Amino acid sequence: MKDRFMKSLATASICLVVGGSALIGGVAMSSDAFRDPPPHHFANLDAPLWTTIPTRVDPKTQDYQRLPPLAADDGGSSVTPANLAGIAAIAPPVAAEIAQVDPVQQEWTADSRHIDLCRQRYRSYNTADNTYQPFDGSPRKPCITEEEQSSAETPIAVKASDSHISWCAARYSSYRASDNTYQPFSGQRRQCVSPLV
Repeated sequence: MKDRFMKSLATASICLVVGGSALIGGVAMSSDAFRDPPPHHFANLDAPLWTTIPTRVDPKTQDYQRLPPLAADDGGSSVTPANLAGIAAIAPPVAAEIAQVDPVQQEWTADSRHIDLCRQRYRSYNTADNTYQPFDGSPRKPCITEEEQSSAETPIAVKASDSHISWCAARYSSYRASDNTYQPFSGQRRQCVSPLV
């Protein structure tokens, strides 16, 4: 019985040793197969590419091969934009024509408060035409302040009481008392209608 136990123990340990060595040998062979090859050695790259000591270069000793400038041919035909075929629009404008052009007139007037509000709100605000460039790349839009926006919308017939304003401000975080509107999650601003009005 003891003999049989020792025999099975020896067989198991031999199997473990042989299996472990086969596993280690397989891992070693596969890592050797997938190893990166050594980099190619270039003989002319042994010297350093840049010098460590600065050296002065004399431009007079440099042998640059420069092409001579092209001489203009004055054979009676001068090359001006007017003489080019089909390209008459590239001629520079005459000073008399520039003086005849009327200066751009500012078509709108605004107070300094409006201009200051638009400059604070939009970095791309242009005071000449009262427009700004939206982030989405769409065409320039006019700057409309809150006062102009509330006057453009329908006015409220009845002046809101303090209790109405308090109720709307408590109910809607985007409530604006100047025009009695709030911003819903989708769509345009809506009028606040409270049970107190």
